[in-house]
Amino acid sequence: MTRAFRTGLIVSLFVLPASLRGQSAESTEDVIRVFLDCQRASCRDFDFYREQVGFVTWVRDRAVADVHVLVTSQRTGGRAELMEVSFLGQGRFQGQADTLRYTALETQTDVETREGFTRVLAAGLVRYAATTSMVARLRIGLTESPSLERRGLVRPQDDPWNFWVFTTGANGSFSGESSVRSYSARGSFIGRRLTDEWKIVTGLFGNYQESRFDVDSTEVLSFTRSYSAEVSAVRSLSTHWSAGAQASAAHDSRRNQDLTLRLAPAVEYNVYPWPESTRRQFTIEYSVGLDRFDYSEVTLFDKTEEFLVDHALVAVLEQREPWGSANASLGAFQFLSEPGKYSIAARGNLNFRVVRGLTLRAGASYEWVRDQLYLPQREATPEEILLRRRALATDFEFSTFVGVEFTFGSIYNTVVNPRLPFRRGGGDA
Repeated sequence: MTRAFRTGLIVSLFVLPASLRGQSAESTEDVIRVFLDCQRASCRDFDFYREQVGFVTWVRDRAVADVHVLVTSQRTGGRAELMEVSFLGQGRFQGQADTLRYTALETQTDVETREGFTRVLAAGLVRYAATTSMVARLRIGLTESPSLERRGLVRPQDDPWNFWVFTTGANGSFSGESSVRSYSARGSFIGRRLTDEWKIVTGLFGNYQESRFDVDSTEVLSFTRSYSAEVSAVRSLSTHWSAGAQASAAHDSRRNQDLTLRLAPAVEYNVYPWPESTRRQFTIEYSVGLDRFDYSEVTLFDKTEEFLVDHALVAVLEQREPWGSANASLGAFQFLSEPGKYSIAARGNLNFRVVRGLTLRAGASYEWVRDQLYLPQREATPEEILLRRRALATDFEFSTFVGVEFTFGSIYNTVVNPRLPFRRGGGDA
């Protein structure tokens, strides 16, 4: 069962003072152990939740919890964050499950988001407290119900922006020492219009990096620049199918691409219904693209410009469960007009709770590269190689990481004490 909660329409919970909560009046059956499983920045203030939701006992191991609270989220068309909070009963509460939703608007402060999420968290845990003698100590009330205007629920015909949301940003940096100076600048402008039927995204992106080195009284200049413009439109056809198209224009000095134009229609199928996308997705996408390339220098294949046709098939699996999270993708790209030019990429990440307190984190990516049509005919200079100013010929690219984390000691952690963190060098010791 899924229910949506808004900030002004949430149940408020009141319990006995904190001084009485620490007493051992409750029996073992009254103690409700809760494990909060949330990786989002908007719900990481664990200390606050422990203080505000004091009628449960918070634990840091899901294996000993009576209730596993799993939080997933995704962005809405208005750039708000739709948080899906799943309450999964374990042990004596096995089979008892519920899902609540909370929408955090982009205009909200961190404090407002934290308080709104806390009310949803408390409301979802009430059903478990109601099965114990603790129910006699709970008072439940309803906050004032705000008007339509206060809730920000504007009818489509009254929206002067017609569901469009724009985000723009820029940053720059400058650093140097006696013989080295570096500059960089980035900028972007993104517009989104999301409705149940359509997803339209436009974007402008720019990146410039420059470094100057003094070597034996000679100044060596290194720079890379890339600019791009993109627009895509996707139509929802059903709970599983989508179709759309993307158009893009780009310049990339590192890849010898003076101007690249691409138009690509595509279809997508999600094995799971899209309403389940916060918890799991398994999508398969197929696209066919028309490409126009103008190169800055003559390529290995004696080209300064060319027109090509490509197609791509990409499968992506994303899963978030009580045992952890995983995502994997496999994609293949090929120029239809040059069948021998293709690339295949595989990527995966895993966050798995092996046993109590032990978590395994691992990830890897590997790409078979056979489609570097843009490589210049001339050999790269030592400066271009060392400073990575130019893409080099390669058959593959890969990266990996692996790590483990083990936590042991008391499974209960309900005390909040932020005093004197002994900061060292600007960080916590």
